[in-house]
Amino acid sequence: MKQADISGRFTTPIAVSATAANCADIPTAQTTAGDGSASMALGFPPETFTERAAGGVPPRGADMNGFLKTLSAAIQVLQTGYVGPFDASFAAAIGGYPAGAVVAGSVVGTFWVSGQDNNLSTPGAQGAAWVNLFSGLLTSAQAAQSFFPLTGGKISNGYYDSTGTWGGSGSNGAPQAGDTPWGPQFISRLGYSATMKALFCLRDAFEQYAFASVQLTDAAGGWHEWQFRQDGSIRMPDGAVVATQGWANGVFQPAGSYVGLGTYQADFATQDGRVINLPYGQRIQSFSVSIQDGDGITFPQAFAGVPTSVQLQCMQYEQRMTLAMPEQAPTATGIGAVGVRYVVDDHDGAVSTPITVWVTAIGPR
Repeated sequence: MKQADISGRFTTPIAVSATAANCADIPTAQTTAGDGSASMALGFPPETFTERAAGGVPPRGADMNGFLKTLSAAIQVLQTGYVGPFDASFAAAIGGYPAGAVVAGSVVGTFWVSGQDNNLSTPGAQGAAWVNLFSGLLTSAQAAQSFFPLTGGKISNGYYDSTGTWGGSGSNGAPQAGDTPWGPQFISRLGYSATMKALFCLRDAFEQYAFASVQLTDAAGGWHEWQFRQDGSIRMPDGAVVATQGWANGVFQPAGSYVGLGTYQADFATQDGRVINLPYGQRIQSFSVSIQDGDGITFPQAFAGVPTSVQLQCMQYEQRMTLAMPEQAPTATGIGAVGVRYVVDDHDGAVSTPITVWVTAIGPR
């Protein structure tokens, strides 16, 4: 649609000059039921759609003029661009303003936007579901008080170049209100004080990169600088990085994603290479002993209870298959007696010479 497509405007509402007899004020509800008079609720009532012979009543021209006058007058108001004020009676009649509806404020030039459907609250009231249309925007006067213009700005607190002398026009070495600073390298004194306790700078490191600099003095009068680089890092003058949250996340493991020292010492630490502590209160002991048939085995460290698994393995004895088997149930401290035997042609014999047996035991620590 183009602006040229916009139809003519109602400079005069329809039937504005009609007499009262020829232009009715349309009521909300029909005044006399069945008399053919129109209303907002029914429009033209049912009896106007019924044949006269069947008891119908013809529609009235005054009612038609009344409808057209009401509609054209409302359209005329919209065509003016007028935004009306909040109307509590109207809000109650329609069940509240919808979300996004705009009403005018009591002060000319202020407008309110409804923040919810069925909104019956009053704009500007405490807790009302209305938002100022221009919330968050500054007037030109407010902006002038808070921001320095991009061009043609004047200063009121003094700017200095990197050597400590004045870098602006209008005053030779002594900044004055109204002077114009030059850049790109300048320092603004934060707080009008001859001691210059704090500086804000825009600097250039040997034409390599530009950075913002904040400089503060300590109790002894010494200066300390923090450089805000274009790569997003904050650095000291020697290039050391100030640990920000983003930088630390890229260098260090986040807290909570590793085993703390106390947890490690409680769960894993051991002074015996034959013992491996596990989480959830478990322990593995793996070691070797030299025994012969009938000898017992003592674990390097006693378990907190009976081990859940014990495995024994031994080497061949005189080229024969050799087996090591507990002859007593394991206890928390070891095995009371172990049978060490060799097997030949389905017959076994006791091994009387000590041989090496490897032991793996798992149990509570």
